Amino acid sequence: MKAKKGEKKDKKKCNVMDFVKKNSKIVVPVCIAVVMLVIIGVVLSCTGGSSNVGNTISNIRNYGYSVSDGKWFYYVSPNDAGVLTEINKIKGNGKDDTVLYSTAKTIVSLNESGDYLYFIEVDTQTYFEAEDSVDNKIFRIKKDGSSATPELLNDNDFANECLEMYVIDNHIYYIGTDSNIYKMGTDGQNRELVSETKTGYIGITDKYILYNVESDIEEEYVTYIMNIDGTDQRPVLENTRLYTVGIDGNYVYYTNLDRKIYRVEIGSTEPELLYDISAYNFNLGDDGYAYYFNYADVENADYTVCLYRVKADGSTETPERLSALTQTSKFLDILNGKAIYMDKSDTESYIKMIDVDEQTSIDLFQYQMPAEEDEEINPDEFVDTDEFLNSDTTDAEDDSKTDDAE
Repeated sequence: MKAKKGEKKDKKKCNVMDFVKKNSKIVVPVCIAVVMLVIIGVVLSCTGGSSNVGNTISNIRNYGYSVSDGKWFYYVSPNDAGVLTEINKIKGNGKDDTVLYSTAKTIVSLNESGDYLYFIEVDTQTYFEAEDSVDNKIFRIKKDGSSATPELLNDNDFANECLEMYVIDNHIYYIGTDSNIYKMGTDGQNRELVSETKTGYIGITDKYILYNVESDIEEEYVTYIMNIDGTDQRPVLENTRLYTVGIDGNYVYYTNLDRKIYRVEIGSTEPELLYDISAYNFNLGDDGYAYYFNYADVENADYTVCLYRVKADGSTETPERLSALTQTSKFLDILNGKAIYMDKSDTESYIKMIDVDEQTSIDLFQYQMPAEEDEEINPDEFVDTDEFLNSDTTDAEDDSKTDDAE
C-alpha cells in the first residue's frame, strides 16, 4: 500500500512537470510578471511611492542653495573672484567638483528632478515692468552640464517676493503675480491655478501645501495647510502662525517666535513642545533628526555659533554638537547625511559640507578677503532665515537681507 501511495505522489509530480513543459509559453511570462510585481512592490515600499520631490521644505526655507539626487550634490556659490554666481556639482567625497552654470544674478530655490536642475534667478538690479519690480525667472538646466544655456520656463509670471518654488512629480509649484498658488509642467507649459490663497509663502511636499494667510493683524496672520490639489484648506493650529516649518509623515514640525521646536499631528489641535531651546535656521532632516544653529553657552557669555542636532521625536536629552562656526551662517541645508552651510573669518569666506555622522568636513568654496577689525557678536542681533523668509516681502536691492549673517 505504501508503495502505491508513493507511486501516486510521483505520478502527480510528473503531471505537474508535464504541465509546465507543455505550457512553458504561458508559465514563464507569468512567473516573470510575478517577480516584477514583487520587485516593484519592494521598491515602492522603500521609497514611499513613486513621487518625486525636488527639495525639502526646510532646505527651500533656507534659500535652497543646495540639493542632492543621491549621487551628486549640487550647490550655489560665488565664483573664485567672488563676482559671479555658480551652480556646481560635486560627489559626497569631495571629488569631481564641476561648474554647471555661471551668472551675474542671484540663484535660489534649487530643485532636482530627472535630468534637470530647476532654480529661480533673481536680478539684483532695479527692474520695472508694470507693477513687477523684481526680475525673477524660473529656469532649468541639464545636470550633466550638456546645456550651457539654461532653459527659461517662467519669465516674471510670479510674485515679486517669490523666492520659493517646488518641483513635485511633473509639476512646478509657485506663487503667481496675484499671490495665489499655481502649478505648471516641468517644461513651463500648462499653467494651472491650484488655490486662491493670497499668500507670500509656500512649503510643499508630495501630499500637502503649507501657506500663510496674510493679515495686518498679528492674531489673524495664520499658517494653513491643504492637500496638494488645493482641497481641504484649514489652519494647522487655530490663530497660530508657524515660523520655520517641516513635514515628516503626519506631523508638522515648526518653531515659534521664540524659536522653540514644536510638532503637531495634522488634524490635531494639541501642539507638542519637543525642545525648549533657541533653534536658528531650523532644518528637519530626512534621517530622524532636526538640525539648527545656536550659541554655545549664552549663560557664560560664549556666543560661538554651533551646529546641533536632536532627534525629531523629542527624545534627545542633550543636543549633539556637530561643529563650531567662526561667525554665523545665513543658511543650513541637510542632504543625504550632509550639512551644508556658510561661514567666514576675518580673512576668508567659505561654504562647508560636513558629514553629520563622521563629522568630517569639505570646503566647497573659499574666498580670500582683506582683513577686517574684529567685530563683537551681539546675541540680540542674531538674525536667521526665519525673520527674512517669514516677512513675506523681498527688496532685491537691499543686500542686507541676503548678505548679512543670519
